[in-house]
Amino acid sequence: MVDVVRQERRRHLRRPLGATMRVALLASNRDFPCLCADVSAGGARLLVPAAMPVGVGQAVRLTDFSGRLGHQAGLASSDPAATITRVDRQTLLSEGVITLGASFDPPGGDS
Repeated sequence: MVDVVRQERRRHLRRPLGATMRVALLASNRDFPCLCADVSAGGARLLVPAAMPVGVGQAVRLTDFSGRLGHQAGLASSDPAATITRVDRQTLLSEGVITLGASFDPPGGDS
């Protein structure tokens, strides 16, 4: 059996979090509860309800993202704007949630 070592391609250290917050879809002005599974200075992995209408490229804002959590991730904003970069619906069967990858927008960006 071959042991496969997965190379880390992320630019920023990812920290496990497990914090509840809300994610707002900016285009529809709707928000949903979510669990922020982990976070880094570059983005976050979010677990959202199956009913959330979300797709890659959508602009979102994480709300109820406490200053302490933002500080841990190296973020300037306590309610950071982000862009959805990954939507994984395979977790619907095993966990009943959709897993999202979100990339934080740079401060002063167009979002």
